[in-house]
Amino acid sequence: MRQAYKLLLQLYPADYRASLAAEMLATFEEASEERRDCGWLVFGRFAFEEVTGVVVGATKEWIARIANNVLYPDRSSSPADAARRLLEKMRTPWVSSESFFKVVDLISDAGICVNAPPNTLPDVVVEAQERVRFVIGRMVNAISNDEYEKVRFYSNEERKERENLRLLLEGLKIV
Repeated sequence: MRQAYKLLLQLYPADYRASLAAEMLATFEEASEERRDCGWLVFGRFAFEEVTGVVVGATKEWIARIANNVLYPDRSSSPADAARRLLEKMRTPWVSSESFFKVVDLISDAGICVNAPPNTLPDVVVEAQERVRFVIGRMVNAISNDEYEKVRFYSNEERKERENLRLLLEGLKIV
């Protein structure tokens, strides 16, 4: 089953696989071991749901990328944009668009500066902001996959990166 799942992960875009495939495979293996002990029927249902989830997830990822390229052909594909798009895709139906994007904007205003014009900040500051964005993207992905231990880890990492950014900005007297 591991090999079949690993093969199915090839359906995702290469950069998505590079950043998430190892975690997805490890999580699948762990959950698979737990389900095997529950009997064949439980394991069969689990395997079906996982295979379906990978196919649907890969399809959604490709559709989102194609739609994004069609709608925004000149848009940058930086990690910051990827993290913001991931946040935008995470809105649940019971949360209004207005409320959700207020939260996204709050995250952006808290030191990320997603829409800052290029070359207005020193490279070290931009790199620190990129690290914060990257960690937020990982945290959002962990939330969407109900991986709460990883959420806690990335939350702590985000806190550290924001503190590093704050110290950097103070040192450069930008704050």
